[in-house]
Amino acid sequence: MSSYEATYSMHSAISLLNQNEDGSEVVGDVCYGDWRWPPGCRDCDYRISWNYLDDSDEIEFSIETRAPSNWWTGVGFSPSGTMVEADMIVVKSRNGELSLHDMYSTGYGVPREDSEQNVYTPTVIGTHVNGVLRAQFTRKRDTGDRKADHHFSETDSTSSCETEFRYPAGCDGAACDYIAKWEYSMTRKDVKFEISSRELGRWTGIGFSRDGQMANSDIYTGWVFEGKAYVTDRFAYGRQLPAIDPADRQDIYEISGKADDDVQTIAFRRKVLPADTITDFPLNKCYYFLFPIGGGRVLARKSQDFQNARTPIGYHDLYQPKVSRTKICICDQNGISIASEDGPPAVRKRRQASESAKPRSVRQLQDPFEVQIDPFGGINKEDRSMDCIDVVIGSVIDEVSQIRDYYSFSGASPQLDEFYGGQNSLTSSAAYRENGITTVVFRKPLQASDKADRSILRGPTTVIWAKGVEASKSVSVTDKSAVQVDILHNDLSH
Repeated sequence: MSSYEATYSMHSAISLLNQNEDGSEVVGDVCYGDWRWPPGCRDCDYRISWNYLDDSDEIEFSIETRAPSNWWTGVGFSPSGTMVEADMIVVKSRNGELSLHDMYSTGYGVPREDSEQNVYTPTVIGTHVNGVLRAQFTRKRDTGDRKADHHFSETDSTSSCETEFRYPAGCDGAACDYIAKWEYSMTRKDVKFEISSRELGRWTGIGFSRDGQMANSDIYTGWVFEGKAYVTDRFAYGRQLPAIDPADRQDIYEISGKADDDVQTIAFRRKVLPADTITDFPLNKCYYFLFPIGGGRVLARKSQDFQNARTPIGYHDLYQPKVSRTKICICDQNGISIASEDGPPAVRKRRQASESAKPRSVRQLQDPFEVQIDPFGGINKEDRSMDCIDVVIGSVIDEVSQIRDYYSFSGASPQLDEFYGGQNSLTSSAAYRENGITTVVFRKPLQASDKADRSILRGPTTVIWAKGVEASKSVSVTDKSAVQVDILHNDLSH
């Protein structure tokens, strides 16, 4: 793999953004926008501007960035703010010759070339001389490519009002393997969910995720046996099978079901604002919906086990679950989102770039888990104990938990492992706050598999405990201690 292929997920996949606390901002009105890095720069490391062409319904981009020879730059658009499902326009420079590429990234590997190339330049792509790469290109606001291109609209394209999901897409009736429908009741302040899937004797369901990942997602699974539905309220703490919520936190009711030929249908209702605020998400916000196509086996040893909703279930063994391409908002009968905060506005006063489509290095400064909390605030910067360490940071903010795998290269703020070319190595995690105490639980392999992790070996290991402070405050804290322990022998609780 060449050097510039290996750096796709780490360097210049800069995305458009609105405004950052560090001062960087989008400048422009409905027709024009401009973003620069560093903020307020004149001689910038990276600058992108865009102009909307009303006559042709196209967007014209211009990029100028500092880049060595045989490099690449570009812009990306992502519903989640990560490289997962990111629509990218890449300019490659080989020996001074520029080429333009419409690409798509499914994860943190090298993006793939789109089968449909929907980006072009009316003249020359640009130049790459004296360490400065300049390029210009144009694409339709809506290219029509639903597989690999995100489109820009008058409303926020990072969330949408939907009422159902079908698989395969556009299927009807018996041709569908899976159908999920949901309907909001204004009078009852609840939502009715109805899920149909093929193959009796298997579980089906639906889930809600804040980031499109399985970990920390609100899950509902069930099946039909002899005309009766058995449905449970669950929570996925990590990548393992979702755990059943305690009996006093099962917030679903009016459970029903039926079976027609080889298609089973389960239905249930759930309040928009559940009594369980620990593992059930409020539905007045927008989430990525998880659709377990094909479900999995119900691990029943005898027929009576199918009549127990708490009977263990197996992993997905037919298909990978589908994740909605954008966040979905529950809407009322008039198509208006009931989301209290992050629903798509009915009217936009200006075109704004997606908040989640910002560069990782900048987005970390504004993410509620990474900006409002400085995980290592108050620690003496001259203390070199933060050099080259494996870090796990957990937080619970407004009853939303987040646990992530970081690496600290120096005294600077830790970065996500992906920033250094690694990956999230946590196999499961959970966090909750009770009586003013935040508890974080996680699992990770003993043997490191990438350069952004440290192996846990027998013998003395330095473990650093640190408590973050609000980034907006300047306080002196001493909530950091380092201890030498043998993790594979000692009990860390003391």
